[in-house]
Amino acid sequence: MRDVHPRIVVPTLLLYGDADVRAPLQVGEDLHAAIPGSRLVVMPAAGFAQDHARTIARNHIIRAVRRLRGPLPRAEGPRPVPTCR
Repeated sequence: MRDVHPRIVVPTLLLYGDADVRAPLQVGEDLHAAIPGSRLVVMPAAGFAQDHARTIARNHIIRAVRRLRGPLPRAEGPRPVPTCR
């Protein structure tokens, strides 16, 4: 899967909590380094299970990043078919 990360061409926002033990921040930092143009937002004192206040904060972060980036660019060429695993 790691060989796919550099080929990701869609805007990618990585939200990580610095207290997450299930998916440690290092995982987010590695993904951020591997995905060109990605943004990493670290939420302080947040773990895997988000409470309501952090969910609201996360939604505000996503909206703010969308406003900064503008409309999402259209992908060129055929669209890949999503798969579930």
